[in-house]
Amino acid sequence: RIMSAINSAKCPIYLMFGTESLGTQPADQTADQFDQLLNSAIATAPEAQIIVPSIPPVTAFAEINGETPIKNSVIDDYNSRLLEISNKRDVYYVDVNTALKNNEGKLNPEYAEEDGIHLNTAGGQALLNYVLNHIPPA
Repeated sequence: RIMSAINSAKCPIYLMFGTESLGTQPADQTADQFDQLLNSAIATAPEAQIIVPSIPPVTAFAEINGETPIKNSVIDDYNSRLLEISNKRDVYYVDVNTALKNNEGKLNPEYAEEDGIHLNTAGGQALLNYVLNHIPPA
């Protein structure tokens, strides 16, 4: 389904993938899966502008008490791998992770749903504003 949507896209393609996977598998395995998805997207829509936003941090609560705890250090490792993959594939990477962190290096709780992982409306708006102000023109 994803490739069908990408094939018919008439706008930039944003690929954000990995948050849920990092709770159950290592960053390198998740990055390899993302690389495969990105490679397929490039093959499916070679003329499309593809943008890869980093995945957001999680709150301190989610690192410890979440149903599937995810450490920000693992997210940072994964995002570093996304940057390498993006550079290798010549697609644009946007570091939204840093923009959403508080002074402790965690997701600002004002941007988080109760689980501390998913963004609430304010977090989604902050992510969107950052992306729109940091991407190249189409």
